[in-house]
Amino acid sequence: MVNLRQKRTLLTICEYYQRNAAAAEAEMAIWMDELAETLRSDMADISRMLRLYDLSSADVYAVRSQVDEARYVRSREGRLDLLRGRSYATIRWYQQELGAQPPDDVAALWNAFLASEQERVQQIEQMLTESTSATPAQT
Repeated sequence: MVNLRQKRTLLTICEYYQRNAAAAEAEMAIWMDELAETLRSDMADISRMLRLYDLSSADVYAVRSQVDEARYVRSREGRLDLLRGRSYATIRWYQQELGAQPPDDVAALWNAFLASEQERVQQIEQMLTESTSATPAQT
């Protein structure tokens, strides 16, 4: 349930950024589209897992305060940094959960999601590096 809430929150933030003109830059827009699609797929996987354990995902919503906080971030770099921070927090959560020795099916899902989050951090860091190195050339 915690992980589903994290993903719904991140998806809500991504959808807000997709609608915002500042995120309309081609590379960022494509990346956000891919991220949103990945999050939707992950949420479907989590919902299926919850049903196997007789838990409902219907009452799991995005964390409004985190979405509101994200709306105040206007720059591309700030948004990427916010998303990177969320990914780092999620990575720590997966590591903590895996350390608690969950059932094999849950562990397999967490390991797959952990690898995805680690890849996402690398993508964000690459975009931030490219953005930083492009800034002096533009001025």
